[in-house]
Amino acid sequence: MDETRTQVYLQLIETLLTCPKSEEPQILHANLELLDSGFLQVCEVVAENLAEEGQKNHALRPVRLNLQILDSGAPHLPKKGYNSNRSSD
Repeated sequence: MDETRTQVYLQLIETLLTCPKSEEPQILHANLELLDSGFLQVCEVVAENLAEEGQKNHALRPVRLNLQILDSGAPHLPKKGYNSNRSSD
């Protein structure tokens, strides 16, 4: 994954973590071009890191965002084959 793309993902995740929940759909819609499998992978890493830091409430938000993205039918994502419960090897 491109480091610049990863930084853009992280900026979007930070925006989503700090915005009011009611604004999440608009932000996601405005950034549809970023909603791909790479974004979901970065969301998972952020959620894992937040959980390890003891910020369980914040850790659940990226997971919920993943589900919202998948349910919204983001154009770059397959409907099948994504496992949000993947194990880290």
